[in-house]
Amino acid sequence: MDANEKTLNLFSTRVRQMILQFKETKTACQELREQVEQRDAQILQLQEQLAQAQRDYNSLKMAKMIEITDGDIEEAKKTCSSTHQRRGQMYYATEWQIIRSDGRSKER
Repeated sequence: MDANEKTLNLFSTRVRQMILQFKETKTACQELREQVEQRDAQILQLQEQLAQAQRDYNSLKMAKMIEITDGDIEEAKKTCSSTHQRRGQMYYATEWQIIRSDGRSKER
């Protein structure tokens, strides 16, 4: 083998090595792109789950506020009703009785 053949042989070997390395790099790059796509899909799914969880939380918070408000309204209605009944009884008592300062009442 003369020097030109050795150089040509070495060159062709290096070219084959570069082609193999290029194929390996291309495969690795494709795998990384697939991983990125999977991660993007997972991130999108998690963002949708987070948005749904936030909507659920807000709905529950609103329901709790409504529940508390309904309870307050019911309590206020009961208070007003009992106050109204007592006022009616007092009006009825003052209409038909004269209540003395000593607590005894006298019929009219």
